[in-house]
Amino acid sequence: MTVGVAALVVVTSVMNGFEQQLQQRILNVVPHIFITANQSESDVVKKALGTQAHIQALAPYKRTEGIGSFNGRISGLVINGIEPESLGTVSSIPASMLMGDVSLLKPKQYRIVIGRGLARQLGSYVGDKITLILPELSRTPAGVFPRSRRFIVSGIFEVGAEVDLNQVFIHLDDFNRLMRSGKNTLGYRLKLDDVLRASPIAAALRSKLPSTVSVQDWSVSHGGLFQAVKVEKLMVAVLLAIIVAVAAFNIVAVLTMVVINKRAAIAVLQTMGASRLMIVKIFMQQGFLLGAVGVLLGVAIGLPIALNIDTVMGAGERVMGSTLFDANVFYIVRLPSDVRYEHVLAVTALGLLTSLVATIYPAFRASSIHPSEVLRYE
Repeated sequence: MTVGVAALVVVTSVMNGFEQQLQQRILNVVPHIFITANQSESDVVKKALGTQAHIQALAPYKRTEGIGSFNGRISGLVINGIEPESLGTVSSIPASMLMGDVSLLKPKQYRIVIGRGLARQLGSYVGDKITLILPELSRTPAGVFPRSRRFIVSGIFEVGAEVDLNQVFIHLDDFNRLMRSGKNTLGYRLKLDDVLRASPIAAALRSKLPSTVSVQDWSVSHGGLFQAVKVEKLMVAVLLAIIVAVAAFNIVAVLTMVVINKRAAIAVLQTMGASRLMIVKIFMQQGFLLGAVGVLLGVAIGLPIALNIDTVMGAGERVMGSTLFDANVFYIVRLPSDVRYEHVLAVTALGLLTSLVATIYPAFRASSIHPSEVLRYE
């Protein structure tokens, strides 16, 4: 019981930490809500945004999908058209620059900012020229070719998530020139005060805007990732809860052995006037006390480990002489931990409830002993 509860407390805290890290790293970069409309609908869009609560900031923004190519290496990309001056109000990219600066993105200079993961994958560096290829065809005297343009890498950022591998940023004016039809459309990205409210806010905006206006929230593009984390967290918790169930079976076995060994004592108690309910209470109290001690010990062990997971992991790495997370391979170098005390209380309640349920069978078995049969040969 102690091992199971301690493992549940530590693992749920670490899984919560991973979920929190994903939210901080990814949702601080990608649009919470992304709106695309025609230029003729700009007044309607601005009016709807002005009356909608929970919007912290908005900035001009457009995006499309394409391919990046450099020295024979290619990678699928999400091309983001932004205005450098307003990007910092809706995204953490300007604060995550390793080299260069977002402010270097100027109109008609065809500069680009890429992630560290993409730079490593393509083998590119600041000053190199990356070719962006769009899934649209251009007719030329030589034939029909995909639309493409070379951009100079002017900055490299690192968020520490999948964004580093597939997101690139160019100036909005260059984006419109690349798309050619971009001047006929407008786009905004919104930053909300609570990212978890993105879906209902997006639904509210759709009800205010014409059907031709596209409104998407982050759950459309990245919701699958967070849903996978939640499912994984649930499955890990269920698997670890099995350890608690096994401990409960041990309580059943221990109490059953006690009942067998104490048959004579139980019979004597019954002849002295003890009722069946009293016998049930005695054994349920004994089993519950046994389980409660294990649960409280598990919380007492697991909670300090979860609160100091970095220290514990560092000590383990020094003992083993190796690094658990290599910074060159993984996005994280330390285990994140987010201790949520409501989850600790839920684990504690689960352990106590399991301990109580485990005592029912042995307790009623003890109360069903007939004194005459036990004391016949005494």
